[in-house]
Amino acid sequence: MSTLRVLPCLAFASCTTGVPGGAADVVTVARQDPIDWIPTWTPLTPAAGPDARGEAPLAGDAASKQLVLFGSLGKGAALSDTWLWAGSSWTQATPSLGPAPRGAHALAHDTVCQAVVLSGGGDETGNVFQDTWLWDGASWMTPQVPGPTGRSHAAAAFGEKRGQLVLFGGRGPGPGGTVLGDTCLWNGSGWTQATASTAPSPRWGATMAYDPTNVSVVLFGGAGGGTGNDPDTWVWGGTGWTRATPTVSPPRCGQTPRSHSTPDSARCCCSEGAWGRAMRTSGPASWETRGPGTGWTGERWGSSLRDCPVRGSPTRQMARG
Repeated sequence: MSTLRVLPCLAFASCTTGVPGGAADVVTVARQDPIDWIPTWTPLTPAAGPDARGEAPLAGDAASKQLVLFGSLGKGAALSDTWLWAGSSWTQATPSLGPAPRGAHALAHDTVCQAVVLSGGGDETGNVFQDTWLWDGASWMTPQVPGPTGRSHAAAAFGEKRGQLVLFGGRGPGPGGTVLGDTCLWNGSGWTQATASTAPSPRWGATMAYDPTNVSVVLFGGAGGGTGNDPDTWVWGGTGWTRATPTVSPPRCGQTPRSHSTPDSARCCCSEGAWGRAMRTSGPASWETRGPGTGWTGERWGSSLRDCPVRGSPTRQMARG
């Protein structure tokens, strides 16, 4: 049975809350049963890789069997570079065309049109984008179609069975940008705005992943407009939202972690988020674990990711505050 995993660290720029410039680490994770365990971290040593940065989403490209990283917020300025992770090494792509520098964009792989979809994002000035870009494994292109309103920190995941990329919420322009609560759908060629009688409250920085077993997209957490973090779980079934009521949920956290589904024997990466207290890593390090954190079975959450890459040791206990 496939289980969604939520990892309270970044796949890249792990745990950037309160850490200017982020970190230069990458985390790859693999499936392991049961869903409750303490993982073991192993440092990797790629020869080169992206500079330190934060707000750096990752998306898996199933066709090329690579992870795609674009841009993000670096040390004081938004970036516009494209990097590919092939399991043991980074390669910088050099496309002739690409999105403007940005971070906190939505990034997900559309397995139907075989492209990584990038939507929105923001830069260091508070400007947000409303464009859409597609990465085909070698180059970026932008379809000339209207997109969701400009935003950063939206949650996105692709529902393979229905051929539908779901994007929810985010923040509008400026340091106090409006927190959004709309649902937008990408069908491979254009966007539509869904109408649902019941939906999650407006939020940004939520985590979202596809649950292949239950053929649904699962959303967890996020930060509301001045109401703190939302530790609730919602399920998108293709036409509407249903709030799940698990007996146990991951705790409230700073910026919630991003997650990806993990089919049998497949690797996944989880990105962007930190439990309560910020952590910091240093140097161009990479880490690998065989136990990818909190899992969603379709009915309940399991935990217990307790160790995370931090300065000096992968087995140092991480405080939750």
